Amino acid sequence: MNRWSSQLFQKEARRLGRSEDVIDNCLNAAALIQLKNSQITPIFSLRHLSYMAKADYGFLRAIVSRDDRIDSYRTFQIRKRKRRKNDKERYRNINVPSHDLKKTQQWINKHILSHVSPHQCSMAFYKDSSIIEAVNAHVGAKWVIKVDVKNFFESINEISVYRVFRELGFNALLSFELARICTKKRTMLPSRSRKWISTGRRETISTYAQPIQGFLPQGAPTSPMLSNLASLRLDQEIFKFCAHEGFIYTRYADDIVISVHRDVKKSECSNIINKLYRVMASNGLSPNKTKTIVLHPGARKVILGLMLTDKGVMLTKEFKSRLRQHLFFLNSENVGPVEHAQHKGFVSIIGLRNHIIGLLSFAKAVDKNFASKCQADFDRIVWPI
Repeated sequence: MNRWSSQLFQKEARRLGRSEDVIDNCLNAAALIQLKNSQITPIFSLRHLSYMAKADYGFLRAIVSRDDRIDSYRTFQIRKRKRRKNDKERYRNINVPSHDLKKTQQWINKHILSHVSPHQCSMAFYKDSSIIEAVNAHVGAKWVIKVDVKNFFESINEISVYRVFRELGFNALLSFELARICTKKRTMLPSRSRKWISTGRRETISTYAQPIQGFLPQGAPTSPMLSNLASLRLDQEIFKFCAHEGFIYTRYADDIVISVHRDVKKSECSNIINKLYRVMASNGLSPNKTKTIVLHPGARKVILGLMLTDKGVMLTKEFKSRLRQHLFFLNSENVGPVEHAQHKGFVSIIGLRNHIIGLLSFAKAVDKNFASKCQADFDRIVWPI
């Protein structure tokens, strides 16, 4: 991708007959953005964004206005994997943006968000990030604390996203418009409703006025990186108190892991958890307390689906067994891809195939010998597609 050039911009603007005042204003705005991060492509208005992303301006204006006549997202649910056999079925809402909205979000992600670095302890959703790196940080730990953030994406509101773009140097109006494009309208207030009610004066553009703030939709191309950047203060505060106490902190999306390599009392871990809960609350997040786990010395330590040992990380027996089982039935003459996909609840054979490819990719990053054997079995599958 070519880097943005003020000289080329100036040359093209003059060719198009733009006034010197307009050109100067744009160059000043670009300088503020480039001062923050020279890799970011500057944009100056919603119309400029529509031009750069090749999206219809009227459509983007309707998205920012939260026009109910625009069908901007398709929402469906996917079943979460059970932690225990007798657990109730749980589902995750996925919001897939419409074609034009997705195209715009992809442009924002590629030309703006992908060039911004999250906190050092945030281990997901950016280039070269690795789940293995997140687990490796805790190799050799004696105590491990695992905490799950409840409804992570949906807990990040519109104003938090607005602040991300403001921090990157974009002007207030454009930051607001970018935040609207990257968030989804909330139809109902959650239990903790104060942070979702809009305050302040926005009468400059009356159609933009909305009483309830939007949220980050899981399924939008911009949501993963925005969740990282909007959580910067959270990461800074947790990192600070953990470092002070001699603990190590990582966050992989909504999975928080805190560990310590020295001998401590369980009460110290309890104090860390209480501090963590307070910091989460001050940042508008809630823990899923039923998933909070403290692993003591000698306990089996599984983090983000990987086995943690004193020397490194390994695939769990459960993961290996699940992958072997998939491959066995997919190669079985009595079962095969069609019946196995139906039995496992996959909507399509392509969905099942992509799932297995994902498992193989995960295995290759951890255990190449095991993955090589599984890849050979995968290559023997006769797919009816």
